[in-house]
Amino acid sequence: MRFSLQTLLLAFLVIWSALAAFGIRGIFVASVLLGIAAYVRSAQTPKEAIERLVMSILIAVLLLCCITSWVATVPPAPRVCSRRAECNNNLKQLAVALHNYHDHYGCFPPAYVADEEGKPRHSWRVLLLPFLQEGALYDQYDFSQPWNGPNNRRLAGGATMPLLYRCLSDRSGESSATTSYVAVVGSDTAWPGERPRRLSEFRHPSNTILLVEVKNSGIHWMEPRDLTVLEALRGINPRGKRGISSAHVFQRGYFVSRRYAGVNVAFADCSVRYLLEGFPPEMLGRLLSVAGEAAADIDVPVPGRPRWDRIMGLSVLVVSYLVLLMRPRPERRRRRTEPDHA
Repeated sequence: MRFSLQTLLLAFLVIWSALAAFGIRGIFVASVLLGIAAYVRSAQTPKEAIERLVMSILIAVLLLCCITSWVATVPPAPRVCSRRAECNNNLKQLAVALHNYHDHYGCFPPAYVADEEGKPRHSWRVLLLPFLQEGALYDQYDFSQPWNGPNNRRLAGGATMPLLYRCLSDRSGESSATTSYVAVVGSDTAWPGERPRRLSEFRHPSNTILLVEVKNSGIHWMEPRDLTVLEALRGINPRGKRGISSAHVFQRGYFVSRRYAGVNVAFADCSVRYLLEGFPPEMLGRLLSVAGEAAADIDVPVPGRPRWDRIMGLSVLVVSYLVLLMRPRPERRRRRTEPDHA
């Protein structure tokens, strides 16, 4: 079978546009479409060619619809989902441990224990150790020294940090001793500083934030340092600034993509919610306050972003394939141009 240069160029365009539209799946799509095209162009009579053309266009449309609907509903990678779920579980267990602390002492732990001069000396994360089944580690900690004193530095390695204090999506690494979960310290928040907070002070525990995520926080898990209210109110995943953030990012949609980037946040009733990028700062401020009003719905719609590369790829694929199907074969063109000697 002989192919003209135009036919080869159109076949190449079909393959290229299928890859642009569907990724690696485009190889399968292009193979099927080109096979159909070869079947149509092998017809011996005009009537047979028309019948094959109509049937092939219907098959091609059905194939493209099936492939498009398939790739448009591809779920996020299992690893992304599992890490986000693991992080959700970590926050829930930390919230439960904080409630167990409250049941034992009648209050939540303070954000930090201060020295005589009011300087933060020990973190709430250390005070919580007995309620995380880390009693042996707690007994080794010396409260007569600051968190980075000679004795406590021996406990500072990443190997001793409770696994609940690290999110698997955090890129700080398994050997790092930095925490992924912090409090938001402020006079109206769940963590007013060195003064502990009682649950009775929360107007709506189910709508008051207790703990938040911070990716690559740079905060040692024993360090008595967390987020300030001003840092937290920078929004979810602030660009180039320290604030509430995480590495939980995934895209949904193939031709119209939506970016589901956000953070897991634990509330004072031990529930964990996922706050998306673009969450309104004024609503975030209300959720951080123990005196905040109840919020019926904290879900923020995610705007779509057209993937023009894939849309254009699909458009070029349809046009180039139709041209390939319906253009006359070279021998037919020659017969039309040959003079009639009869």
